[in-house]
Amino acid sequence: MIVNAFLKGIPVGLILAFSFGPAFFLVIQTALEKGFKKAIVTSIGVSSSDAVFICLSLLGITAIEGLLKDVFGVIASIVLIIYGVVMIFSKPEILKKRNPKVKDIRSKNEYIKLYFKGFLLNIANPFVLIFWVSIAGIVSQTAPKDQFLLYNIFFFLGILFTVFSMDVIKSLTAHKLKNYLRPRYIIYANRIIGCIIVILGVLLIFKTFMIN
Repeated sequence: MIVNAFLKGIPVGLILAFSFGPAFFLVIQTALEKGFKKAIVTSIGVSSSDAVFICLSLLGITAIEGLLKDVFGVIASIVLIIYGVVMIFSKPEILKKRNPKVKDIRSKNEYIKLYFKGFLLNIANPFVLIFWVSIAGIVSQTAPKDQFLLYNIFFFLGILFTVFSMDVIKSLTAHKLKNYLRPRYIIYANRIIGCIIVILGVLLIFKTFMIN
């Protein structure tokens, strides 16, 4: 039963992994600009925020869903738009000249920043919470009563495992692709991803007010 719950979470994880949300493009952009390892750190930040939402969903905290949707919907939209605009007009990190003497010192702090960037960008999106609450509601109707908690835990572990595994594959692919891209192509890719994130921010505003 427990293994079955884990396996049932895999298809849901595949859908979430390729949902083309802000977190998807953040991981790809980080892999292109900063490399495979730093993209994985960003992905861990995203997965951590998903874990927080899963815990809230399992605890049945649906009463605050409306508040998060209203308040964080606007906040997330502004964050996404600003982040996208910065991406469009900024020069990718891999094209900047760095001082090798300070590279190691900067990289230590950068891992922490990348973790929280992934965590905050994903947790600021109220529709991620709506997704997890919806999934938790569906699972609660099919989970056996005698193993309700264990069933839910392994189901969501299956989702998180699949999403993180796909992020590893996406990060590795983007990192390998980077080696074959010319600098101007990397700039174009950065700008395209930035435009997509801005569009997602604008759409998020419309969705927030449409739902209200």
